[in-house]
Amino acid sequence: MKQKKAQVQLTFNWVYIILAGAIILLFFAGLVVQQKSSSEKNLQTEVVNIMESILVGAGVSEKTKNYIDISGLSDYVLDFKCDSSGTSFGIKNSGTSIQLVLDPVFSPQEINSPTLLLWSLPYYHPYKIMDLLMVSSSNTKYYVLGDNSFKTELEKAVRWEKGEKASFNFEFISDVNKIVAGSNYQVRLLDLTGNNIIAGNSVPSSLSNLDDSKVTGLSFSGGLTYFQKKNGKWNQLNTQPLPLISSSGDMDSAKYAAIFSADGDSYTCNMMKVFKRMSYVNKVYAGKLKELITYYSNPTNTGSSTCILMLKSGQNNLDNNLKLLDGAVNSCVLNQNYDSCRSITTYAAKINQLNLELQEKGCITLY
Repeated sequence: MKQKKAQVQLTFNWVYIILAGAIILLFFAGLVVQQKSSSEKNLQTEVVNIMESILVGAGVSEKTKNYIDISGLSDYVLDFKCDSSGTSFGIKNSGTSIQLVLDPVFSPQEINSPTLLLWSLPYYHPYKIMDLLMVSSSNTKYYVLGDNSFKTELEKAVRWEKGEKASFNFEFISDVNKIVAGSNYQVRLLDLTGNNIIAGNSVPSSLSNLDDSKVTGLSFSGGLTYFQKKNGKWNQLNTQPLPLISSSGDMDSAKYAAIFSADGDSYTCNMMKVFKRMSYVNKVYAGKLKELITYYSNPTNTGSSTCILMLKSGQNNLDNNLKLLDGAVNSCVLNQNYDSCRSITTYAAKINQLNLELQEKGCITLY
């Protein structure tokens, strides 16, 4: 009887030891997992902070292309978003992101690539407002269809130049049958004439294996119209073409920004950040205009009678148009409605013309 009791006690001791050991092992395993999770979170936060420095730095470097090796982040998908509070970017599904309140970033919604490509172009309307930062990647493919003056300009602009490290993944074609998905993460078609991407028409069969979200299109016919692949056909995302609110001409940065934007909502959201910045820049030029008016109000200064007419006294003067421009921008920003910002272009064009006339008359110009 005593022997059986001893056997039971011995068995109980072994079970106790095994259970205690398992609990200890689980405790340390939990610590390892927690430490790993914490390390990954810290790494993700550090990566996003570094990315912020890179993007902000690239955004203030006018007319530059930058090549960033991010091969160490090949396991992560970079996520870009824009809403009324600002433009944000981070690592997808990590809960780690950075928000840029007044710095727009024109990019695809997602990037998963060993190489990040950054391009900065100045936005003038009519004077320089800021540099627009466009973001792409080595495995985001852009097929350009259509032949016009913008094709010639675009082809030259994206071409690799001596001394540049960045090379954008553009291909200019005349036939949709030349389109191939290849190993690209996503593909965008750029229709310069509006004859190749039509709502309801079939997407090139060569892109059928790509996820719908990875195949997009942009038509420049009558404005900016974005499309996305849906069940093998082109689905039009914005019901009406979006206007280009910019000073037209070569290297129109607002037009280039549209090329790299995920869709119409992302484009207009980021442009609203540009207009917000514009409202501050307008105040700077309003101060300069006030000084010019004071100077030419003195009849002893050379050209006072001629210059003050264009600055203040004339019916279509610079002072009045600058106030109208400022009012249009403020209204646009307040309403947060991109379409309501169209009138900015009208007043910007008048200011630009008056500034040229000041130069022709030998007056001090506004910019």
